[in-house]
Amino acid sequence: MNFSTLQSLALSVGRWGVVGMAVSMPISRALFNLSALAMIIGWLLSGDWKSKLNAVTKNSSANAAVFLFLIGALSLFWVGAIEKEHWDQLRGYSRLLYIPIILTLLTTLDWERRAWLALLTGMLVTLIAYSITIFFKIPGLNNMPGYGVFYHHIAQGMALSFLSAYALHQAIYLKKNYVYRFFWLIVCFIILGGLIIYGISRTSQISAIAACTLVIIFRASPSMRVASLLITLMVSFIVVFNAPNMRDRFALGLKEAASFEQDGELTSIGARLKAWQFSTNLIRESPWTGNSIGAYRPAAYEYFKNSPICTQGVCEQPHNQFILTTFETGFLGLLTLMAFLITPLFNTSKSKSVAAQLTLPFLAIVIITACFDSILQIQGQLFFTVTTLGIILASANLTISKSTNKI
Repeated sequence: MNFSTLQSLALSVGRWGVVGMAVSMPISRALFNLSALAMIIGWLLSGDWKSKLNAVTKNSSANAAVFLFLIGALSLFWVGAIEKEHWDQLRGYSRLLYIPIILTLLTTLDWERRAWLALLTGMLVTLIAYSITIFFKIPGLNNMPGYGVFYHHIAQGMALSFLSAYALHQAIYLKKNYVYRFFWLIVCFIILGGLIIYGISRTSQISAIAACTLVIIFRASPSMRVASLLITLMVSFIVVFNAPNMRDRFALGLKEAASFEQDGELTSIGARLKAWQFSTNLIRESPWTGNSIGAYRPAAYEYFKNSPICTQGVCEQPHNQFILTTFETGFLGLLTLMAFLITPLFNTSKSKSVAAQLTLPFLAIVIITACFDSILQIQGQLFFTVTTLGIILASANLTISKSTNKI
């Protein structure tokens, strides 16, 4: 077996690793990590570094991901003694490097299709598990409606929101195939109905509605756009009006926000607002360089040591990625994060693939989630973000001139 054959074999291992990551996200964290390891090893051993470097340097989103990781790593130089929290956060930031790796592995249409099909399969598995857990208690699925096989319900909500956008896109896009159009329309309504009526995550509810609205605005034909928007708004209003769970959750959120100065330490929204106040005060002390990655947790536990607020989870992370990034890496990190979230629009704007056309709904889901949670710290959200974005960028890179992804 010669060297070129070994490189070709390594390339296949890396590509199968990407496929494994995409399909395993809602199934097994261990399988995802094993797939990621196969992807990394295959990528390292496959060679062709000149082409890889050329592909990464030409993609602004891949550059932003690399720079965000480097800024996080460099922030450790002014932290003093490096503790476990710092290494844990650095490991999370290192997942951003999956994006350029995926981009440089999925360089053929066949492998891009396999990865996209695997991602779609994983999201459908998530929907099936989510639907089952609404009505049945099954050991191993947390016995709690709305959590499903994702070990973090907001990460699951991100996947379901993106699947609803894909389903609605297909219902609009597949003009001559009425059976498939009807199937995907039903899938979209199942997701929206499930999240709104039975869901416990306000973030997921907002994300799904926003993603579907963007699909209608930007993907529907002009003749269908107004009618589709009106129908969507009418159906959403009817569903929300008849969904006491969603109404009660948002009413509770508004009530907690209004009274956070008095009882914020004991409520979910109030605790977040107090954590944001604490973070903002420390950001003012080091606005440009931040306090280093991993610094938030020990600082929050020290500051709130005599308060019950930590039982609300805000001492682990402030439930806002923009605040956390600024706290850790300063405004330089915040600007890089914003570039990371905006540049995919420019990298996919000329592509006609389905994956690339869903970039805006996907980014809307990520940005909305980042406003209420720390997507670069919570593993489920991080896994979904970097894997899906890597596949979207690879698809766009392959299909600038024509549509090929029609799954």
